[in-house]
Amino acid sequence: RRVHGSSHNVTNLQLSNIINCAIDGTALDTMQFLSRDISEIRLQYKGTNYPVRINSVTEDRLMSILPEKPKPDLSKKLIAPMTGTLVQVLVKPGESVSAGQEACVLEAMKMQNSLAMPSDGIVKHVHYETGSNVNKDSLLIELE
Repeated sequence: RRVHGSSHNVTNLQLSNIINCAIDGTALDTMQFLSRDISEIRLQYKGTNYPVRINSVTEDRLMSILPEKPKPDLSKKLIAPMTGTLVQVLVKPGESVSAGQEACVLEAMKMQNSLAMPSDGIVKHVHYETGSNVNKDSLLIELE
């Protein structure tokens, strides 16, 4: 098995409510089995829940050679965290803003949520205006 990119030998794994196992010959404390779906199981160890993905030998080999998808740089972008209506846009293009400054107010399920700028910069583009409906993960504001 692979743990954080390293291969480990897992033995004595019992999928009942209580799991005792050894990793690379070292016995671990008892863990509790919480749930299982198609691609992972959830274990509880010392009060913390952990998702554990169990791969076949073929999946493990393929995952070791496939490149990891790079995470997009969102430091200069304000993204809608949920679907809703923009009640108020508080910044405009060309305006200097600072990290944590309130940029807009998004209403979702009759709750108004204040959205703050992720970093310092100058507003390059405001993609929506007050009253617009936006979807989750929509790009609201870009910085230069």
